[in-house]
Amino acid sequence: MTHKIALSLALFASLGLTACTVDSPTPEDFNYSFLDELPGAPAAVDSFTTLEEPLSAEIRIEFRDSEHGTDDVPEKISAVPLLIDGVRLGTADAEGNIQWRSIASQRTDLDLMELSDGETQLIASGPVPEGQYSAIAFKIATSEVVLGDGDTEELGLPGAAIVIEREFYLQAFEDHDFVIRFGGLRGIEESVDGWVTDPNLSLHLGF
Repeated sequence: MTHKIALSLALFASLGLTACTVDSPTPEDFNYSFLDELPGAPAAVDSFTTLEEPLSAEIRIEFRDSEHGTDDVPEKISAVPLLIDGVRLGTADAEGNIQWRSIASQRTDLDLMELSDGETQLIASGPVPEGQYSAIAFKIATSEVVLGDGDTEELGLPGAAIVIEREFYLQAFEDHDFVIRFGGLRGIEESVDGWVTDPNLSLHLGF
């Protein structure tokens, strides 16, 4: 059974992050931020499976691009690969500081061109302790554009690490499904320094 969580994105002020607004009916409720590195350091354990909490929930985080398909992608582009290097969940301690733990330490290869028409790809999953959470963060280790002739060029992003801040509760013995919509294809364009894009991220419950 999927736990129904009402998700609207809000930046956690204590991190001092610069917010970007997502296209939505209430844009002020949907915020995210790009950083150079993932914030903080993960806890000593690299997986929630070794924690001592007696009750746990299951979380799955899927990744896709926008709902606009490849209509806005220049014809010379044949693939837009990304390499995601780690996914973390954040919890707030008694002082309001975010503590980070890894739920995926493995690297995941994606191609935005293959994830642009409703298809999703898993980037993190596993058991997590029941409780209140404050953020989801992930890092893009590499981002590229593959041209029709096979040449590969770097794709510039506003930042390598993405932080989505939102309070949500994970219920024990239930599955919790999240989808990150990246929206990088719609804004992709060629510049004097190569290829760039300014993604339009959002976070959704369900697939």
